[in-house]
Amino acid sequence: MSELNSRLTMFLSVEKHNLTKTAVNTEDTASSDFDPITFYKSLTDDVRLKALMLIEYHGELCVCELMEALEEDSQPKISRNLAVLKKANVITDRKHGQWVFYRINPELPVWAKIVVAKPQKTTLT
Repeated sequence: MSELNSRLTMFLSVEKHNLTKTAVNTEDTASSDFDPITFYKSLTDDVRLKALMLIEYHGELCVCELMEALEEDSQPKISRNLAVLKKANVITDRKHGQWVFYRINPELPVWAKIVVAKPQKTTLT
């Protein structure tokens, strides 16, 4: 487990460095379309934060997978919380047949991507 933690820490630090280098020129345009207050408000609910951490870790998840992982019986509760994250532009969705898959918005500003990745790092240590 400690080897996994050290590898994840190394990956996050390298990724943070790469994101910062590549996004220097695009930071201004991405930040102008993104509201930090709405972003942080969307993270205030326990279910939303846990769902976001799971989506960040797995890359892409559907509601049924989140229900199972969060041990929630209420599909509407998960869907409502995902709708809040989507409205805040924190996540995006992709429809595949009857399934809707959620993932972290790739157009998040660099600082927001770091905030989203941060709970992963502290939770795993």
